[in-house]
Amino acid sequence: MILDILRKFPENRLQILICLVVIIVETFLNSISLTLIIPVVDQLVNNKVDLNFQIINLSFLEKYFNFFNIMVFFLFIFLFKFLISIFNSVWTSNTIESIRLNLAYFYIYHHQNTKYEDVIKQKKGAVLNDVTKVANNTGIFIFSYLKLLNCYLHILFILLFVIFIEYRVMFFFLFVLLIWFSLGKKYLNWSYNLGEKIILYNQQKNVFVEQLLNNIKDIKLLNQSSLYNSKFFDILKILKFNKVKQRIGRDLPIWIVNLIGLIFVIIVIIFFNFNEDNFKKDIPVYFYIFIASLTLIYKFSDLTKTRFRVDNLKPSFIYFFNKLSEIKLNLENINFGNKELKKIDKIELCNLSFKFNERAILRNVNLLIKEPKIICITGESGSGKSTILDLILRLYEPTAGKILLNDISINEFSKFEIRSSIGYVTQNPAIINNTLRENLKFGLNVDDNYIMNTLNKLGLSDFIAEFDEGLETIINEDSTNISGGQRKKISLIRIMIRRFDIVLLDETTGSISEDDEERIFNSIKKMSNKIIIVISHRKKTFKLSDEVYQILDNKLVDWKND
Repeated sequence: MILDILRKFPENRLQILICLVVIIVETFLNSISLTLIIPVVDQLVNNKVDLNFQIINLSFLEKYFNFFNIMVFFLFIFLFKFLISIFNSVWTSNTIESIRLNLAYFYIYHHQNTKYEDVIKQKKGAVLNDVTKVANNTGIFIFSYLKLLNCYLHILFILLFVIFIEYRVMFFFLFVLLIWFSLGKKYLNWSYNLGEKIILYNQQKNVFVEQLLNNIKDIKLLNQSSLYNSKFFDILKILKFNKVKQRIGRDLPIWIVNLIGLIFVIIVIIFFNFNEDNFKKDIPVYFYIFIASLTLIYKFSDLTKTRFRVDNLKPSFIYFFNKLSEIKLNLENINFGNKELKKIDKIELCNLSFKFNERAILRNVNLLIKEPKIICITGESGSGKSTILDLILRLYEPTAGKILLNDISINEFSKFEIRSSIGYVTQNPAIINNTLRENLKFGLNVDDNYIMNTLNKLGLSDFIAEFDEGLETIINEDSTNISGGQRKKISLIRIMIRRFDIVLLDETTGSISEDDEERIFNSIKKMSNKIIIVISHRKKTFKLSDEVYQILDNKLVDWKND
């Protein structure tokens, strides 16, 4: 597993390796400092140090072990261990937080660069759960796994020292290990399966919350709050039941280990020789075994608890990287292109067809625009109007046919260049929780004078005056403090600021008054040579357009005024 972790985190590989080295040093120092109990107690009780143990004889070191040397060495080891522990805590915390940051960033980065047709298939609540809960759990998994290694090494070092000093203890620990390996596998498999269930139920919860927030208006109007509350409560009950099992399962091994510790103390009392003649001589060893046993009981408790946590979180680790691998398979290279796209003077759709989920949306669509003009496309809802715009911007690839820009196939140009030359105002334009200025600029580096000049050219010079704080007005992310018309104007201004060659407007003017629409369209015609393609159902828009088409039976035909 540690090799898998190192392979999956190349950016943090050095940090993780340093964590492993520090863990080994820290656990070894902990075991050494615990073993120093023997000479300290021996010196205090017998005024001498006996280092002749059952398996190993270290008598040659006795001449160096006076009380002063022992205490100096003990303090040195303790101080060094203390500093290593602080370093380990700080370094590990920084490493884990770096991993969490990278996980969330990589997921969002790859999600943004996934093909659009694959992005829209994903549930928003599930994506939110992945980038927050699952990514966080993956970071906790790495931390828990490092802690698990710490426990294993600590137990291993202590056992080795104890066996060297009193080999009879080995038989009891072998018995405990036999129980661990015989019952532990079933326990850990149960923990792993429980972790998978909790991931699933957390995703369901987040998907449900996302749907609830999106549909809150309809829920209120249809008086369906009780139904939604009931369904949400059912999901929470299932999640609660599994989390209770998770907590009980995590604590169960601790109770078992404490019981085993009690049995060990009883065995020591029964089988070890505590007669008065050798008790004083052996008390340092017995005292060490007692302290080591308490430490082992604590470490075994910590081990089982941590191992449960690791196996419980392992599904998050596996799921996250499987999901990331799946996303990487669908990445798009927006910078790939064979030709440079210059100013677009002409656009042509040639026998364009498109299917989505095997359903025909468009068939043999043909359209030629070779001069600046306003083209309007109308049709029934779901007929494929917006799909034409999506195909022009290569959000989808056509099933058949082609799109030409300046008589060159659109596939010869990079998606980045296409989207830098063609502006698109969607039906639900993005609004960020920031000032009106930042919503208009949307990342573009322009000053206020540039914005005002664009507004004047669009015939919207009075638009800023609609807001009490002007450009400093804070716009809510959900657009609750602006009207639908204002939102559409913001998105239109945002596009016109960027000086695109072609502008695509998807139901943009539907929420804008007819007077404002006429003023905007007339201004667009005067301000620059642009090709404008408008999706609209409004008769006024038809009159303002140079050409009007409609989609009938998946085909683009001339619009007939009924």
